[in-house]
Amino acid sequence: LSAVCGWDYSTDELLETGDRIANLRHAFNLREGLNPLEFQVPGRVLGRPPLAEGPTAGVEIDLDALEADYLRAMSWDPVTARPSRQRLVELGLKDVDQALQDKAQPMEAGDTR
Repeated sequence: LSAVCGWDYSTDELLETGDRIANLRHAFNLREGLNPLEFQVPGRVLGRPPLAEGPTAGVEIDLDALEADYLRAMSWDPVTARPSRQRLVELGLKDVDQALQDKAQPMEAGDTR
């Protein structure tokens, strides 16, 4: 970025930018009704049944543990997959948190959210 745009970013700033993008993208998907906890992963992808030969012979993925670890690392709720308010505010996405709260509220007649 420095060579092309003249912007100097540290590694930490770039990682935070990536985190902001991931949370914003995820919040958009949640708002539109796409929750990764509801996705169905084919058994074959998870090694069910495990292969008998090859480099992944006998390997089976524990999807529940994988999901739990990822949700915890991202500071997303383990039941709803909603990003935590604290993390969204830390990333400068307070308005996104408010939009998700508004979406969770039942709409009244005439509400055009």
